[in-house]
Amino acid sequence: MAGRFPKARNIDEFWRNLSDGVEAISFFSDQELAAAGVGTPKDNPNYVKARGVLDDAGLFDAGFFGINPREAEVTDPQHRVFLEEMRRRDWRLRRHEHEYLSRPQLARATGPPHSDR
Repeated sequence: MAGRFPKARNIDEFWRNLSDGVEAISFFSDQELAAAGVGTPKDNPNYVKARGVLDDAGLFDAGFFGINPREAEVTDPQHRVFLEEMRRRDWRLRRHEHEYLSRPQLARATGPPHSDR
């Protein structure tokens, strides 16, 4: 499993933050929102000046994934993070491949399809 979350670079940090009660949502002042080009609709009482912020979300290496830099700029940031996390997961699986292959039920669930299926 792989993931990146506000104030957590991986699953272990995410669970640690949950168990420690870490507030991972960032709250913004009117001045911070204005500087970022985001207006605060004063007539909307439901508007919340907060969001989860991912560290390093803008550091996507388009060339590594064979994506044109212009295309990467217009690609949804969530999709870019998804690609990075799936690549990280693949690296982790390869590093521990011997552990998974020694447990057939895990190898079958996480590995490529087997010829006996």
